[in-house]
Amino acid sequence: MRAPFQILAIPYRKGAECRFCVFHRADLDQYQFVAGGGEDAETPLEAAKREIKEETGVTAESVLPLTSMACVPANVIAEKHRQLWPRDTFVIPEYAFAFFMRCGYPPVPRAYCLRMASLCGSYAQADLGFQPDGTV
Repeated sequence: MRAPFQILAIPYRKGAECRFCVFHRADLDQYQFVAGGGEDAETPLEAAKREIKEETGVTAESVLPLTSMACVPANVIAEKHRQLWPRDTFVIPEYAFAFFMRCGYPPVPRAYCLRMASLCGSYAQADLGFQPDGTV
């Protein structure tokens, strides 16, 4: 059964710059981080680890819960999954995680990895261990 929550997992690499990888989703021709829902009695962390493996082929060495959380409208989830949820479920929580991805693995085309220097503020420093100058 699809659990009534969503996860978002952001792959990152430590180095002189903050690097986050955004993947191209071929079936919808859009870019996104790893995302998905919990299954059965999974915790959000367990769901994140499973989704990371399913979508990237990576067994994440380190999965960090982030201090960011959002809510997703329940109606964006397929009705076949929502039918067992309470009828008054209008939004579901989305838990955010980051996971370390080694350089060169998986072999993701460089065009899909975007440098997002604007995220190297106190948020990245606190949650991912980046220093103010971008070093680790």
